Amino acid sequence: CSSYPSNLIVPAKFEDQILFEIAKFRTRERIPNLTWYCSWNKSVILRCSQPRTGFIDSRSDFDENFFNQLGRNYSVVIYDARPRVSAMANRFKGGGFELK
Repeated sequence: CSSYPSNLIVPAKFEDQILFEIAKFRTRERIPNLTWYCSWNKSVILRCSQPRTGFIDSRSDFDENFFNQLGRNYSVVIYDARPRVSAMANRFKGGGFELK
């Protein structure tokens, strides 16, 4: 992704090819990337762009596996800061929001 720095912090267990597959499923290819870490309670914040679920609720095994793997070591909570109407409208453009 051209808007990311040249070095990213991602889990070491994910090979580059898997990250490329995750990027294909994310708008502007913005993969989940570490943006904040708290050393005393080991909390992290990862940011990424919306998934390309589209109107038919497409899914990505690579993307889901990424978050499932994180969930083995951390409590994963996904927040979408957009108004719900904006997230819904983006579905018509191929975007969307996280599926349960």
